[in-house]
Amino acid sequence: MNMYAVVGLSAIVAVLAISLKKYSPEYSILMVIMTGIFLLCSIMQMLNPIVVEIKKLSQKVAIAPEYISILGKVLVIAFLTQFSSDTCIDAGQTSLAAKIELAGKVLILSVALPLFTEVVDIVVNLVR
Repeated sequence: MNMYAVVGLSAIVAVLAISLKKYSPEYSILMVIMTGIFLLCSIMQMLNPIVVEIKKLSQKVAIAPEYISILGKVLVIAFLTQFSSDTCIDAGQTSLAAKIELAGKVLILSVALPLFTEVVDIVVNLVR
């Protein structure tokens, strides 16, 4: 799916959702959520060539595979957190959206903790 299709589909669904919201707000939000899920899946498929290139670059530069794995996990967590938070905001649940964002930040920190530890070890060894 190219960017024109994403923009076109989003614009059409936005107009339909606004029109439908007057008569059936629950179906309107359901349509927006389903379209968002479809777009998220399409965007994730667009990431495959990027992942392949990052793997090639990491092999050329000899970056440890665990670091690339951490980067991938952090990106997926960030995308899903943003999508979930935005969906909650669209549904009028800003408090829940804030909790989802907090959970995403904590999860990113826990996933990236081994990388932080490695950086601290390198700095400590350089200082000695």
